[in-house]
Amino acid sequence: MTRFAAALTAAPTPALIPTVTLGAPNLAECAQLMADLAAAGAPALDLHLPFSDPCADSVALQQASHRALSAGLKIEAALKLSADFNQAHPNVALILSLYVNNALAYGLERFLQQAAAAGVSALLLTDVSHAMLAPEHGPFNFKALSAKYGLELVLLAPDNQSPAALQAICADSAACVVVTVHGGAACAAALTLARSNHTPSILPLKDGTAAELNALQPLLAQCRALTTGDLVAHCQERGTSVVAAYTALRAALSANYTRQAA
Repeated sequence: MTRFAAALTAAPTPALIPTVTLGAPNLAECAQLMADLAAAGAPALDLHLPFSDPCADSVALQQASHRALSAGLKIEAALKLSADFNQAHPNVALILSLYVNNALAYGLERFLQQAAAAGVSALLLTDVSHAMLAPEHGPFNFKALSAKYGLELVLLAPDNQSPAALQAICADSAACVVVTVHGGAACAAALTLARSNHTPSILPLKDGTAAELNALQPLLAQCRALTTGDLVAHCQERGTSVVAAYTALRAALSANYTRQAA
């Protein structure tokens, strides 16, 4: 079992994976935050590589990216953050989320090789659709290149896709992130389909609040993990404790999961 798979399946309840913008608000504070979250029991970290035009991100994550870039973050420094963390916390899986322009500008194979060397377990290319993974729909074979360097692919699975499209996404995913477009029954159906295809599903939170978990309670038994969305970015903006907020959210997740299972 890979470290990434272990992070998603080790606990009886869904894993709660903190979303951290690399280099925000600066390198030193980000490194400490990552270490603190590992000490708080995070099984994995969802690391966002900042980009100058993060159009698919929430406002809070966009602002976190801009703070990191304004502090001078470069790709080499972001990868070193990952490598240093991995050396100190080898049991915590690292998911790297990025816009593909960053990797292409850096050199795609060079980037993938260095990401793997930095301890990254899985890769989510935010703006690469399932159709773009293989050469017949684009110039890069992301699927083959990721496998070449031992990186597992996490793919977006919008809940407005047909069952056939969702099955194809599951077949090529180490895990799929179920994006709620229609929500409700459509999201539940997408999670159920992923489960029937033995593909771990990740449900991304938006604000990362207990109230949001309460609303998602019927879906919790279907997913293997949740990411915390804007939780870290909001705490950084407000100057409040990220670890305290993460710990409280994990307790709320456990309580909601228990109620749902009952």
